[in-house]
Amino acid sequence: MIGGQEAGIQQSPDTQVVVEDVSGLNLFPMLCGPIALLIVLGFRFHHLDDRIGPVLGLPGRACAVGFFSMLVGSSLAVMFLGFFMPAPGDSDSGVRLADLAMMLVASYVGQAIVIGLLMAWASGHRLPGDELRAQLGPGMAITWAIRGLVLGWPMVITVSWIASVLQEVFLSIQPQEIAHSALQSIAEDPGTIWKYLVIVIVVLLTPIFEEFMYRGLLQQGLAGAGIGRWPAIIVASIIFALMHLPALSMESALSAVLTLFALGLVLGFLYERTGRLLAPIIMHGLFNLGNILLIDSPV
Repeated sequence: MIGGQEAGIQQSPDTQVVVEDVSGLNLFPMLCGPIALLIVLGFRFHHLDDRIGPVLGLPGRACAVGFFSMLVGSSLAVMFLGFFMPAPGDSDSGVRLADLAMMLVASYVGQAIVIGLLMAWASGHRLPGDELRAQLGPGMAITWAIRGLVLGWPMVITVSWIASVLQEVFLSIQPQEIAHSALQSIAEDPGTIWKYLVIVIVVLLTPIFEEFMYRGLLQQGLAGAGIGRWPAIIVASIIFALMHLPALSMESALSAVLTLFALGLVLGFLYERTGRLLAPIIMHGLFNLGNILLIDSPV
């Protein structure tokens, strides 16, 4: 799911569709998730090769500055757009999606400007070649993206199912069927052009910008600071999940955040395992598309 930009940083729907009856027997998460985990452990798919990894080559401090600059650039762009947008007052799903589409485009334009400035600066400040790892080829990166989707998605859904059950049992709060406000608007929309524009943005653009920000900058910056590759994946995944909170319903916040954290772990691993953002971008886009199809099958 999408990738933090609400209240200045509008989020895209990178979150799960929670089944209505979480207390019922659901064979998919009970069987497929654990089986996928056993396959990952048995074939050591979780192993990180020290010879392979990201080669963006930016110092850790530059990655941190770039990450926060993307947040600021996104917020400023959305604030600027707000001067030209009419005050919200219509609850129609088409109107909400129109606003969302414009906010997402403005947000990504702001982020693209920051990326351009960062890359221009980075051209003369890259790390020495002996500090960089090798990358897998694009073909292998795509292969790993497919592996991540086939094996990672069942595990993510298992986490979602367990979190939903625990939330209902211990907090007596049943998660909503659709946790993300944008997904709710898509599901309610009868088929306006804004609906399909938002779907295109969420499937194609959101993965690119979110993966560059959370994996390419934040995760790599943390790893470059010396905390280790898996700790960097974990911390980046926590932040990735928490940044989606403004777009989540209160009833589903806990289960959705845990689900997004699990998704972040898979995406972060793919980045470290292949050394390319291509792998997490592909899986992220397919994950978003899968969620949309689940709540809006006629699309």
